[in-house]
Amino acid sequence: MIDGISRIELFGQDDQLLTVHGDGEGDRGVYLAEDPAGLWWTPEKQTWTSGARAIGSKQKNRKILHRDMELPFLVKATAAHTFEDNLSYLMQAVGFELDPWDDDAKYARVAVTTEMSGTRYLDIVQYKEPDFDPAQDPIGHQFGEITLNVRVGDADWYGETVVESYEFTDNGSAEIWVENPCPRPMLHFWRVTEGKWFIPDYSWRGKRGFRRPGGSDENRYVTVEVEEVDGVTEIRPADRSRLMIENEHETNILGRQSSRGFFLYEIPPYTPRQPLTVELQNIPGWGARVELHQPRRWTAPWGEELQ
Repeated sequence: MIDGISRIELFGQDDQLLTVHGDGEGDRGVYLAEDPAGLWWTPEKQTWTSGARAIGSKQKNRKILHRDMELPFLVKATAAHTFEDNLSYLMQAVGFELDPWDDDAKYARVAVTTEMSGTRYLDIVQYKEPDFDPAQDPIGHQFGEITLNVRVGDADWYGETVVESYEFTDNGSAEIWVENPCPRPMLHFWRVTEGKWFIPDYSWRGKRGFRRPGGSDENRYVTVEVEEVDGVTEIRPADRSRLMIENEHETNILGRQSSRGFFLYEIPPYTPRQPLTVELQNIPGWGARVELHQPRRWTAPWGEELQ
């Protein structure tokens, strides 16, 4: 059906696994049918403005929308399970909401694997009833076609998060490597243990593939002081939907910072691999650790690497 795609899988809310295309497809009698809608590129909307006397219009902003998809499946009986068992397995895997009684609840994921780009994911949930209109008795024939109507709140595809780390045994500095090969700005975050940290928060300049710290804040650092009671603390410079500095007890410790600890900058798209210098003072006797988490976000299930 889709030449060149190695595998398409569904990972369920309770860790169910259905391979629906490619290597191992139909392991639970579920196959992705033709013409899935909305599966490929991220939807977006642009705003353009034009003055009363202006010639033409100017681009003002871009807004990433949620993604709605229609995923058609062929479902049939297998040696170990009936049609109705396999259909129930599919429906329970995707689900209609996060389980409010499960503290570790998560959305289902669709995963597309290609030789070019590895595996990328979307988090999905059903937002209305499926389309199911069999012309014949599906139980009697042990076969049916169903289309799941699913929504992706965070519409970009994502890959595995890259983590760079360093173990400090004394006060000093270390280089942590950063890279953003994606077409989206990277909402990176730091995880640090006890100590007085000087975290880089650079402004960036340069063409795609050649970006370096530059501009008014090319040497900017933010001081973050983490106490023993805080445990492993997360620092999120650019994700405005999360607390900027949060300890492992989910407590906001931004206001406790002497510098107020305000971060300003994300990592631009297509930033080549290069070191960031992190400094540490007041290291405890058992040492300290810093991690830089680098999410990968893409608008398509393959490609978009800088050419």
